[in-house]
Amino acid sequence: MKIIELYGDEPIDNVLGGLCLPASEIVYISTQKCEVFDRLCLEPIKSYYRKKRVSTPKISYVQVIKNDINDALMKLNAIAADGDEIAIDIIGGDDTLLCAAGIFYEKNDNVTLYKIDPVSGYTRVTGKKDNSVNVPRRLDFSATVEQNVVLHSGRVMPYSGSGTFVYDAEFISDIDKMWRLCAHGPRGYIHKRSAPQTWNSFVLKVAGIEKLSKSAQAELLSGKYKVRTYLEELKKLGMVSYKRDPDGSLSGFKYKNVQVRECILKAGNLLEQKVYLSCKKLLGHGVCDVKTGVGISWSPDRQGMISTENEIDVLVMRSLSPVFISCKNGKFDSEELYKLSSVAQRFGGKYSKKILVATDLAHTADTQTVAHLRARAEEMGIVIIENVQRMTDNELDKALRRAIFN
Repeated sequence: MKIIELYGDEPIDNVLGGLCLPASEIVYISTQKCEVFDRLCLEPIKSYYRKKRVSTPKISYVQVIKNDINDALMKLNAIAADGDEIAIDIIGGDDTLLCAAGIFYEKNDNVTLYKIDPVSGYTRVTGKKDNSVNVPRRLDFSATVEQNVVLHSGRVMPYSGSGTFVYDAEFISDIDKMWRLCAHGPRGYIHKRSAPQTWNSFVLKVAGIEKLSKSAQAELLSGKYKVRTYLEELKKLGMVSYKRDPDGSLSGFKYKNVQVRECILKAGNLLEQKVYLSCKKLLGHGVCDVKTGVGISWSPDRQGMISTENEIDVLVMRSLSPVFISCKNGKFDSEELYKLSSVAQRFGGKYSKKILVATDLAHTADTQTVAHLRARAEEMGIVIIENVQRMTDNELDKALRRAIFN
């Protein structure tokens, strides 16, 4: 069987035939020049199949003249000249190619048209007599974060920091303890802003405190009630250990472990970890992969002349479609919305979903600015989950599940 893929703008659309149907050859057809297709489109497709360990048949490409239906029909007839059974994927392609595929189907008995939804896995198959391609009504798709990035001509950078965490029961418990401190603050502490923003301010102050000289430590601790209070609370929780010297400095300061240190020294890390652990519960229940702190390298012009790097706080794969989640534990502006929208468009297109998880949105700016952020997010198709510092774990789980699957 030959599969004819009407090449489209969405990379996911262009691999459905190879994933779903047994084929002797996959023929891509579009108006792009052959050298452009070979350089920019073919390698990501082949790399994707290799990552998925799909046994790929011969892959070829046919160029048609733009808006010329007669040329398209001629090329389709040439592809089918050897009499092989033909299956045409009509989820991609422009209007001319779709029209040509319909005419071609009507004139040939060995042709099947099929359309597969990469999000739901549901298929629509149109074939004549008993020779239509046997495709299950619903396909069970799965893809990893790395596979999706490769398909969109990107590269996942080596994981560092939170990407290398080991999530055993003890560390998950430590995350919960630190998150409660971040979300609510020490008992009795009066916050000038919100507790999460106070935590962020504390984190900025203590970054590298273990490396400061004794005099620098004493100066920091003498003038910062907030720092002393949070350090004492972390000590009670077993996240740090130290002794307070008579001169006001610290001796023997150390973190419980490297993972705890990473969570404390990066302001937004705890929120990312809570969101990641919540999404991880959906694995096997509609979600096939979840990663946090995903670094992506890519070329904006697809020529390889420019290299751009982005980091995604949490990236979820729902079937073949990615869900990009940005976590904001403090102030942010509309630029963050544009960044999220841009990377989601680049690595998921129309099949991507965008979620922004925020702690205390009302305290990030004045009322008018916050209203503008909410309006811009809605226009850009970004779901905002806010005030998560007030949510129980169960409430956060439900909010993320709705945002991912609705």
